[in-house]
Amino acid sequence: MRRFWAGLVVLGLVPLTGCPSKTTSAKVNANKGGLKLTASPEEVKLVRDAPHKVEITVARPDGFTEEVKLAVKVSAPSGKKKESVTATISPETLKPGGDGKATLTVTAAENAGEGEYKATVEAMPGSGAPARLDVKLTVPKP
Repeated sequence: MRRFWAGLVVLGLVPLTGCPSKTTSAKVNANKGGLKLTASPEEVKLVRDAPHKVEITVARPDGFTEEVKLAVKVSAPSGKKKESVTATISPETLKPGGDGKATLTVTAAENAGEGEYKATVEAMPGSGAPARLDVKLTVPKP
């Protein structure tokens, strides 16, 4: 009987105390991060040895006053060399109050193997959670 009452007491305290880890992470994402990334276009069919440009937009929540650093990484399909598709982003830092736009430039080398590659753009605020966006890159058969 004591176990029964002890269990009821514990169950009664859980709603009162809550779970701090969930509350903390929700606050960090809502107040410090909140970045949203979009790409235009979202998918690119690459022509070898020709640079392709993608406009990246970083939407910041109202009152956001931090610089945002941008980085990009290319992932290759299994068995393909990721070095055969390159990606750069410019500018690498978005200043507060700017338009939130950057240009992703992707190029497939002449010897790039066919398949679906991915360029992952990461936006990192001074504090809070980073935001990520994948841009699909297709290298067709030669």
